[in-house]
Amino acid sequence: MPGRWELIGSGVQTRWSPLPSLLNDEARLLVHELRTLKDSTGLSLADLSARTHYSRSSWERWLNGKRLITAQALTSFAEAAGVDGARLAGLLNEARSEPATAAFSERGVAMSLGSARLAPRIAQIPAGIADFTGRQAQVRAVTDAVTGQRLGPGQVPVAIISGASGTGKTALATHVAHHAAWRFPDGALYADLRGTAPDPRDPADVLADLLLGLGEPAERIAPSLDARSARLRSLLHDRRILMLLDDARDAAQVRPLLPAGAACAVLVTSRQRTADLVPGLHVELGPMPDPEARTLLETIVGPALLAAEPAAAEGILAACAGLPLAVRIAGARLAMRPAWGVGWLASRLADPRRLLDELTLGDLSVRDGLRASFAQLPDDGSPISPRHALPLLASAPSPDLSLADAAALLGVRESAAERLLDTVIDAHLVDETAPGRYRLHSLTRLYAAQLGGIAELAA
Repeated sequence: MPGRWELIGSGVQTRWSPLPSLLNDEARLLVHELRTLKDSTGLSLADLSARTHYSRSSWERWLNGKRLITAQALTSFAEAAGVDGARLAGLLNEARSEPATAAFSERGVAMSLGSARLAPRIAQIPAGIADFTGRQAQVRAVTDAVTGQRLGPGQVPVAIISGASGTGKTALATHVAHHAAWRFPDGALYADLRGTAPDPRDPADVLADLLLGLGEPAERIAPSLDARSARLRSLLHDRRILMLLDDARDAAQVRPLLPAGAACAVLVTSRQRTADLVPGLHVELGPMPDPEARTLLETIVGPALLAAEPAAAEGILAACAGLPLAVRIAGARLAMRPAWGVGWLASRLADPRRLLDELTLGDLSVRDGLRASFAQLPDDGSPISPRHALPLLASAPSPDLSLADAAALLGVRESAAERLLDTVIDAHLVDETAPGRYRLHSLTRLYAAQLGGIAELAA
């Protein structure tokens, strides 16, 4: 009910109620950060009380936003959670210096743009993944980028999440968007740009959908791209809206969609490196570290099942090679067929001839993701175009290559090989591990080997 605010539950994973409107922007950010740290480190209110000199009721008030935490208590919290308290102290200083704002009123509605009528709050972000796991450093970096920056007039905070197919870019973006939603009281917009599809969306069509979502009547939407882009900027001026642009093909597709107000923020996901987009945070997602991949698999199938066959569980994780999509598919298949047992699934995944076929479930497919990324590579018809280069690189005896190795495989000079590799790297189909050193992910290498008919790898 409006105006009521309470902590629900006192265990490790607490269900938090909305923050009260009396807090200023910085205080809300501080409380949100404390809540996130409490949950991510597994601390309960009782734990905090036991590890500090402050009572459980005091922690309940501080984490509920009923009272601003003290500097001494904040230091104790940082020590209990095992985190660096410098950033938290900075947030506390800002919270003390900023007056409360009415921007966070819990009225639940926003004024419709361009008119005086009330409209429902815009909430277009897709549902997040319930078992989202790991990526804590990236979550904090992206959250900070879209909520913690203070930019000049006309500059919008942008966080760009790029990575290979199946690394969890959209999962990370939606996770951050939902957790940061309270910072954007005017709502959140979403657009799937279908950048890896054969027919990426025209920015003009995306703008039409965004304008409709903001309440613009269809008959008032201008026909030209420039006019629609200008109208979007006008409607978002001085409004606090978060925008998620998913699966961008390139910077040209994204630029017309960007607002120009520092009160807004934009999340972009892409399989392409988009350093030429705009200044902002660029986060590249690679394979999950082994502990995070194991935790994800345990979350899906349960730890007891994996503990019963630890060697087989390691085999599944090795076959998935840290790719979140692969781990999720393998875990879901095992959860659907528990009679298989971990060992049976591990044996199926151990066969390279069927591995990519096994990593398919419904509309989730590691092979399909790799195929879409591969299709984005340029192909000028020459034997050494980027699209033809990948199978040649996969024919190397090792997934690790030097520039000289790559040039020899491609049959070109090192300067030409480097240009080709840059294109394949930008598509996240090859990793540059050091200057002049390259590596193919095991699943990418397997896919490329099958394309090239390399029997010793694909058989």
